[in-house]
Amino acid sequence: MPAGTKVTVNVRDNNALAVFQKLRNLVIAFTKEGSLYGGIWDAPTNIELKNRIICFDVQELNKTSVPLQIKTAQMLLIYRMVEDAFIENKNHNESLGYSFDDPNAYHVALINDEFHVSINPNAPETVAWVYNWAKRLRKYSGRVIIITQSIQDLTGHSSILTYTTGILNACQYVFVFHLLPNDIDALDKLLASIGGLKKSERNFIQGHTTGECLFMMGNESRIQMRVLYDKNSFENKLLH
Repeated sequence: MPAGTKVTVNVRDNNALAVFQKLRNLVIAFTKEGSLYGGIWDAPTNIELKNRIICFDVQELNKTSVPLQIKTAQMLLIYRMVEDAFIENKNHNESLGYSFDDPNAYHVALINDEFHVSINPNAPETVAWVYNWAKRLRKYSGRVIIITQSIQDLTGHSSILTYTTGILNACQYVFVFHLLPNDIDALDKLLASIGGLKKSERNFIQGHTTGECLFMMGNESRIQMRVLYDKNSFENKLLH
């Protein structure tokens, strides 16, 4: 129903009227008139879903004044839109006769920057969604890229640890740039099932300079590497 739509209902049956009033009370909580945060839903969208790159800016949503229930519901709504894009992409590839690993298949990627901001141990539903899709996205020709600078938030509570550990283990490639000691301990905890971090790796992560990182491929291969910026690169030309 479009924002601002008014509905007039003539109900004569008392039981039906009671049901209608209950439904009305539920719906009005999502409108500007019925809730302080109704504008999150009851407003024109500023997202153009036909763009090749879609950015969901959730900075306002993550303000401390917004109730956790509202944040979680809105994040799950965004994730549902992403999920629809994964499914639609899979169906599109199949209609063209492409399998999920066909080099000609179309791909969809979810890039979740500042991932730690969207994690709350009191509302594990959002991180559970990422965990479930990270395990099966390959068959949808999809990718999930997780970016965070606060590893501690991924290990802070038992209600999310299973999910965050599973997400990390599902990653084909991991780039670990400079981390503070507490975050290194948290990363070691996430990698506990595959032996954790070696002392030399911990020292490298804590002491390396800008552009240097520990590159992890799967559960075994780890390489200390330096990322060089080339102003003449294809990526730089694409962004500028």
